[in-house]
Order: sequence, then structure tokens, then C-alpha cells
Amino acid sequence: MEEEKQKDVFIQNCRVAYSDVGMDGCLKPVAALNFCQDVASRHAFALGVSALHMEAWNKIWVVHRYHFDFYRFPRWDEIFSIRSWRAPVRRLYEMRRFVFLDAHEKPLMESTCAWVLVDRKTGKPARLDRAMPAHLCAGEVDIPFDFEDIPPPDSQAERLCFQVLQDDMDYNRHANNAAYLRWAMEALPPARLFPCCIRKLDIRYHHDIGPLESLEVQTSRQEHAERKETWIQAIRHGDTGSLLAGLRMELAF
Repeated sequence: MEEEKQKDVFIQNCRVAYSDVGMDGCLKPVAALNFCQDVASRHAFALGVSALHMEAWNKIWVVHRYHFDFYRFPRWDEIFSIRSWRAPVRRLYEMRRFVFLDAHEKPLMESTCAWVLVDRKTGKPARLDRAMPAHLCAGEVDIPFDFEDIPPPDSQAERLCFQVLQDDMDYNRHANNAAYLRWAMEALPPARLFPCCIRKLDIRYHHDIGPLESLEVQTSRQEHAERKETWIQAIRHGDTGSLLAGLRMELAF
């Protein structure tokens, strides 16, 4: 992967690897989320505010929300680029925008996410201006952040249970945010994923979960019309029932 760093926009050139594609030979949504994580991490490292830098302040980055618009999933071995930029909001949220472009500069997908900086000891959000350089906490907001609420699944929701594996853990010692999307997609009918019909995706993270704990994915189809449907999901702790994440997927055929 070749990287180019600019003042405000971080650009990474990529190629779809075999390990990133599904049965349809196209980039999996989970792989797209992982690309976003990696680009954000590289840009943050270049700015001096990565997870490694924040560790010295006993702080960790925790993702709060994700929104994706999928236009086309690139195919195996296809070359594409990702452009990403950031903006602070209310000295609490670190907003980030991603745009995936094909070799002809046409959009493949776009994403907006919100991160918060959390104190490792207290588990409470920390103000960005108390842990980051002043120039990274100033400026006008140029990234939309009007995330819609995600309703709970209905009472007839289907249920699927999982156990969190050690392989799901990340540097922050809890299940990585991509694992939540992987669990959610496992609960969808295969015909909805190969070829992948997801056009919009919203994820709201509520609580983390550790290794060898159990969880339950609750899934219901909220809306259904010709060539379009919406699925609502809740991921809950298997023992306590506490809400770990909510997801909404809009599919088109």
C-alpha cells in the first residue's frame, strides 16, 4: 500500500486482497470498515495522536458511531484509493470522513464516523483539548454528524448467539468494532450478502465486551418493499442482556 500525506487530507492507495473478498469476489463490508480503521490509525499516527501516543496519557480511542453509503463494492485485485480527513466537534467528538474512489476517481463508498477519547482508569470521555495539540482542536466543523437514532428490533426478532473469541480482541483489550459488524452480518440471510445488497449502514456502539463472553444478535426486518428492505439489529450481552451495539442496514436489489 502506498501512502501520501497532505496537510488536511490523508490519502492511501489500496488493492483489494483475496482475504478481503467474499463468495461474490467483492470487498466485504467488514473489510471496508477495517480499511477505515487502518487509514484513521495511520493518519492519527502522522498527527501524533494515535492509540500509541494516547497510551502515554492513559487514554484510548473508542468509536461511537459509523455511517456508510455503499455505491459499488470493488472486486478482487481492483485498485482504489481512500481519502480521509478529520474535524473536532464540541471538544469531545473526533469526526472523520472517508471517501473510497476507483481508478477513475468515481466514488465506491463513503463513510462518516465519530470517535471519543476515553480515560482508561475511569472509563469516562475526556476533552480533546486536554490531551491533543491545540491546533488539532481548533477550526470550523466541516463534517456532517447528524446521525439518526437506531430503533430496537421488534418482538419477533430472530436470535443468534456467539462467543467472543480472543482473535476478536484489539489493542484496547476489547472486541474490535469490526467484530460487531461481522456478528451482525452472520445473522443476515446469505442471499442478502452474496452479491452484497447493502447500500446504507449505521452502527451505534454502546458498550464493549471482552474475550470468551457470550452475546446475542437480535435481527428483524423493519421495512419491506419491492427491491428494497431495511433490517434492524441489536447486539446484547449474553448474560446481562445489556445493549452492546445497534445496527441498521438498508438493502437494495
